[in-house]
Amino acid sequence: MTFLGLARKKDLQVLATELGLPVSDNFKIIQLRDLITCSEKYEEEFVKNLLSSIADERKMAEQAAEKDKELAKKEKLLQTKWIPYLISSLPTEIAQLIAREDEEDSQDYPKVEEMLLKRYSLIVLKICGVESAVCADIGASHAIAGEKLFHMLQNKKVKFKPKTVSLTLDDGTQNNVAALTIVGDLKVEGKVVPTELILLPEAKRNRTLLGTDFLQSAGIVLDVLNGKWHFCENPQIQYPFYKVPSKNENSKSISDSEKEMQKLPVLLKFLKRHLL
Repeated sequence: MTFLGLARKKDLQVLATELGLPVSDNFKIIQLRDLITCSEKYEEEFVKNLLSSIADERKMAEQAAEKDKELAKKEKLLQTKWIPYLISSLPTEIAQLIAREDEEDSQDYPKVEEMLLKRYSLIVLKICGVESAVCADIGASHAIAGEKLFHMLQNKKVKFKPKTVSLTLDDGTQNNVAALTIVGDLKVEGKVVPTELILLPEAKRNRTLLGTDFLQSAGIVLDVLNGKWHFCENPQIQYPFYKVPSKNENSKSISDSEKEMQKLPVLLKFLKRHLL
């Protein structure tokens, strides 16, 4: 009977309940002991084994709770450390977007993920007869031709027009730069949309972006939540955002930089789950 006096109150309460005895949270250990030993169901060996099982189950539950607590702490810690890894793995312009955020927001995984996935969605279209997956960027007011598209247009002997454009820098200041422009026909799902493309000859490794000027002219509505888009005049027909084909699928004419953009959601989720 000594073993009852050494048991935890919580275990004794469970033991009394298992024996079908009325238990009150206000009972002291000595009251629980007397309640159990005075029960007609009391058999010392049986009660001792039952109490041991109850204590073992409690310890296992406490260990599991402690493990969950530690995992939660680790998860919280990882979310404050993933930014350096993420920035070093992303294209320059995306890393700059993260850097512009408030320090508190830039360390908040869900906020950064939401911001990036809302900003960037890949749409397949034809530019000068070449099919490419291009980023639709609701944060850009104009369509901008990336470095590879610029060189492709140069090789096709396209004539450019000089233009001075105002760019907003990372610190929020504006700077006038010399640029080139062309008006090209962008073909998306059978619709031809004449669009002014801005080209920045001095820019390196920048990607082609479809700004709001193109999206409005084409009547494209982005449904980022569901990974689709549609024309405003025909919302019944939904088009999925471009996904990088598997090794068994035929590859489109997609540049490596564009594949980097498509890997963004996967990269975000991988970093969140596996950073150490």
